[in-house]
Amino acid sequence: MVVILVLGAAAFVVLRKLSPRIGIRRGRELAIVETIYVGPKRAVHLLQVGNRRFLLGSQREGVSMLAEVTEPLAAEPGPGPAQP
Repeated sequence: MVVILVLGAAAFVVLRKLSPRIGIRRGRELAIVETIYVGPKRAVHLLQVGNRRFLLGSQREGVSMLAEVTEPLAAEPGPGPAQP
């Protein structure tokens, strides 16, 4: 019984210490707005940090910033104008 309590406490301490590094906690100023997968283990992410947005690319080798999004995003395209 004591061994189980010690192991449980140790697991709690380790998870609490590692959680900022493994992304368990979610911040109020940081959010992934959207992710699109463009291939095996390759994706493009729209990340919001405060009131700024960044486009990031991720692949097996790492993550890189593609651009800062400075223009408002256009609404989804709807049907074109009605033809007479």
